[in-house]
Amino acid sequence: MAMEVEILTNNYQIPQEFAQRLLQFTKNDLEAAIKILESTEESVGIVKGKFLSSKKLFNGAFLFAYNFELREISYFLVLVSTDSSLSRINIEQNWKNFYTDLSHYAESNFVNMEISREIEMTLLSPENLKYIMSFFININNIDQVNLRRFLLSEIAKVVMDSALAIKTAVEATDIFSLQNFLKQNPLGTKLNKKTAKNICVLINLAVEPVLAPIGGIEIGNLEIGDEILVKLKDEREIAQFILNYVNSETLKTGAIFGSLFSKELDEVTGNYGVKLEFGPGIFGSFVIGNKVRVQARKKTGYTSASISNNYTSPQFSKTKDEKIKPFPDEVEFEYSPSQDEKNKGFFEKGFFQTFLAILLILMFILIALLFFI
Repeated sequence: MAMEVEILTNNYQIPQEFAQRLLQFTKNDLEAAIKILESTEESVGIVKGKFLSSKKLFNGAFLFAYNFELREISYFLVLVSTDSSLSRINIEQNWKNFYTDLSHYAESNFVNMEISREIEMTLLSPENLKYIMSFFININNIDQVNLRRFLLSEIAKVVMDSALAIKTAVEATDIFSLQNFLKQNPLGTKLNKKTAKNICVLINLAVEPVLAPIGGIEIGNLEIGDEILVKLKDEREIAQFILNYVNSETLKTGAIFGSLFSKELDEVTGNYGVKLEFGPGIFGSFVIGNKVRVQARKKTGYTSASISNNYTSPQFSKTKDEKIKPFPDEVEFEYSPSQDEKNKGFFEKGFFQTFLAILLILMFILIALLFFI
């Protein structure tokens, strides 16, 4: 296994511990681990831009990266120069080539590092950082219009010029491409807040929680590490491939259990954003109301509502060529009272209760007759 770990760490620049976990997940199948790594989704939005002051005293360009999985800006670079050619830099080119062009300007004597640093610090202030991130809705929807307006207003405050012109372009990449490139190119500011936790998101599966109105557990009462039963709604080939390596015990109900990785309450809507982990780097997420009960089991072994005995779960294929059958859209859950509860009900109603009532009435009549006699 040591050789397989070395192959993964050297070729994909992933931590050794993560490589070991991935190989354990694939049962030491190196080809399967490589297939999962090479299916990594493009979850990083790259913004390239340039600006020009009306007084032509400053020309600038910037490059920054937003990680949609971690919901944070992970890299930022701003360069300001008196060299007029900087305003003609091509922002439509590949982001790596764009970075290379910026690095050439950084080595020249025309770069004003003081102004560059001041703009960078202004944009990366906690208030502005939160505002900038609000424009990144998803990987296919970045609000460039309002992003440009905001950047324009903040940069204008630093360069003392209200008549700036700005252009931007965006593209997407995966986290490995970004990390590997930045390791070899130190220019710019790297913001590693959550990445210190070794969060490595390879694939996000489309899932939907199995609801359990009776006997289920509310999301708010679940803790990190508890498991939630979900239906797989992802029809991609890689999703079907991954399920071949999921513990078969979790498939017996026709769905899969995912470990609760994080939950965030939206105070405006009252809904929880939930992220589950199914394997190293393999996640799934959904949004659910805070009072909705789901089929789940606590870390202590407690299991919420059981699936009805009338339901026969579909069989999951363990072959790579056969597509796994999806979880049915409707699953009925029924509550079965314990034997103590059944006995308790017998004494509270029915024949025995009627017998006691008649006996009490007869005793009352007998006492009344004896009193008059």
